[in-house]
Amino acid sequence: MAYIRNTKSVCPVCCKPVDAEIRVKDGKAYIGRTCSEHGDYEFLLSVHGDAYADLDHFFNNVLDSTQPRGRMTNYWIISTLKCQMQCSYCSVETGGGRCREMTWEEIKEIIHTHKDTKLTLMGGEPTLYSHVLDFFREARSAGVLTQLATNGVKLADIEFCAALKEAGMTEVRLAVESTDASKAAKLGTDPFIPPKIKAFQNLEKLGITTIPSPTIFKGVNEDELINQIEYSKDKLFIHSISVNGFSWIGRGAELSRDMMIMPDEMMDTIFERYFTSDRESIFTFQKALYALLDVVKIRLCLYTQVMIFMRYPDKVIPITEYIGMSRLERGMKWWERFSSSNRLVKALALGTVFALSLKFKTLRLFPAIASLFSANILGIKVSKYPRRLLPVILNTNCSPLSYDEAVGRQCMSGLIFAEEKEIICDNSSNSIITKERRRYADTENHTK
Repeated sequence: MAYIRNTKSVCPVCCKPVDAEIRVKDGKAYIGRTCSEHGDYEFLLSVHGDAYADLDHFFNNVLDSTQPRGRMTNYWIISTLKCQMQCSYCSVETGGGRCREMTWEEIKEIIHTHKDTKLTLMGGEPTLYSHVLDFFREARSAGVLTQLATNGVKLADIEFCAALKEAGMTEVRLAVESTDASKAAKLGTDPFIPPKIKAFQNLEKLGITTIPSPTIFKGVNEDELINQIEYSKDKLFIHSISVNGFSWIGRGAELSRDMMIMPDEMMDTIFERYFTSDRESIFTFQKALYALLDVVKIRLCLYTQVMIFMRYPDKVIPITEYIGMSRLERGMKWWERFSSSNRLVKALALGTVFALSLKFKTLRLFPAIASLFSANILGIKVSKYPRRLLPVILNTNCSPLSYDEAVGRQCMSGLIFAEEKEIICDNSSNSIITKERRRYADTENHTK
């Protein structure tokens, strides 16, 4: 067993803080910890132990993880607990708990307090929130970027979709676990397949920027990753795919821990289908992405991985096929010596690395790549992504199984929810763990 680093975590049973370590055992990377009351527990992070350890070292040691490295780019607002689906894996306790529905005055204050960050209206199901249209109207008048995170059921009504667009909604993140009835039946979502399909059709017809957002469960629906990429490759109203690994939190904590899946495991599924290069090339690409976002002061946590595909009418090709990956790997090693320099020096060094890693055929794609990064750096406007590219973002929220304080510190999104008389606003990792601790405490008090 090889030790990587120490960190802080929580016990997966009682959520109390515990010391933890990241380690490689039998060729795989784990986070392990010991609770004085509930004993030892370790959770799988990657089956590629040494490569993951090298990425972890880059993320935490080459880049400074002792402090947040930049700004958060998105706040998620739990507007309501109402939902038609009541999914067994929902991260929000829609059936009760400490959360409550927000008032319109509270939502308005959030809009004007966080004007420089994208705001995502979520629930429960946000289309059931009585002020959903008011949210987009108010945000548009305030010049705030917004997004709707929805199950898509109400979007089967094209007139409602049109009303949302007219109110100012420009992006929809639509949850779709599987359109295969047998797989969806395992999750209890099979009755909702028809309205979800109709929602996609309506969004395409109205030209509304759409982000399919499947939740992936280990051993259940990993193939949905490929299904969504194949579906999206020639659908230009889809500008990216945002994949959620099932996280053992909220109501989902009643399901098997074995279904929780990490980004590196999901990337393995994509690798097997689309890559001709070696698996290490993906780790090198992630390093380059982390370095770029560090330079421009945008957070991205280690529990998020990204791959960008080039779109063609009949196929997609990973961007790594257009990059000299061996040169990029050597260049990133060279760049490490500048990682603690000022931003200008780091940026110039990284630009040199990227320039020396280009292939001749890459030059044709340079305007699209530059446009993609500009859209992120200058505004996080998914609607501005170049249509030639299809970013696929793989993320798994922190849970008591996986929580790593150093990773959570770099969380790129925030979570805002109402709890009794208080509005909680923190980065998503901290908010989730705080909510899980309070949920455990409520359970303990109830059983006494």
